[in-house]
Order: sequence, then C-alpha cells, then structure tokens
Amino acid sequence: MTGFRRRPDGPTAVDIHGPPAAPAVRWVVRGRPLSSYLAEALGSAWLVVAALTAVSFTMRADGAYLSSWPLLPRLAVVGVSVGGAVAVFALTPPGKESGAHLNPAISLFMALRGVLGVTDLIAYGVFQLTGSVLGVLLTRTLWGIGSPRWTTV
Repeated sequence: MTGFRRRPDGPTAVDIHGPPAAPAVRWVVRGRPLSSYLAEALGSAWLVVAALTAVSFTMRADGAYLSSWPLLPRLAVVGVSVGGAVAVFALTPPGKESGAHLNPAISLFMALRGVLGVTDLIAYGVFQLTGSVLGVLLTRTLWGIGSPRWTTV
C-alpha cells in the first residue's frame, strides 16, 4: 500500500516514487541553473538546424529533393518541420527545464510577464543567439549549405 494514504473518503494517490532525492549541486546564475541556459542554446541550435535543413531541401535551385514540388506543399513541409522541431524539444527534459523559449522575443515576453528576471532575460538571449550561431555552423557542416548549388530563399 505504499504510495497511497487513507483519507476519510478513500485512498488517494501521492508520490509513488518515494521521497525526493537530495538536491544536486548546481551552477546557478541569479536563481536559474546554468543547465537552463545551456538547454536554451541546445534548443535554439536544434531549431535552426531543423529550419535550415527543411528550407534547403525544399527550396533548392537545382530542382532536387522536394524543390520540384509546388510552393504551397513545400511551405507546408517547412512549417511542419519547424513546428515539429519546437514541439519535440519542448517535450524533452532540457526543454521542460528551460521552458523552451528558443527565441529572445519569447523570453522578452516572459520577462514582461514577470516570469523571467532581467539577468535571466539577458542570459537566455545570449545563450539563444549562441545556440543559433552554432546551429548555422552545424548545418553548414552537415549539408554544405553556402555552396553554389543551394539557393538562399
């Protein structure tokens, strides 16, 4: 009967995983752990890689891959790819820890709502932009984007 306790109206579920573990030592910048900022960088890089990959495979100048399709289905592929990348990241442990803002504009909105402090806003923005640059570099490394065979649409 572990995990349950009796109430006057019957049993109710409580924490079935046992007592909480001792808190781990974490690097903290003004209330948020450094892992939240690193998660934002990772998520921003993931989003940029997904978006640039989708755009590069649907908007190529040479007609290869999906670039021979009509424009609307190609835009749908890009939208589903980007939206899917955000949704997948938001459901991962790093995404849940950081809040999966992935965009300085969203972080600014959260700061205006009082969820993020100014220091957190600046740190999130720096890590998001850093992750975006790393995502561009990773995409260029993976796909060779930037060579003449790719379009810049």
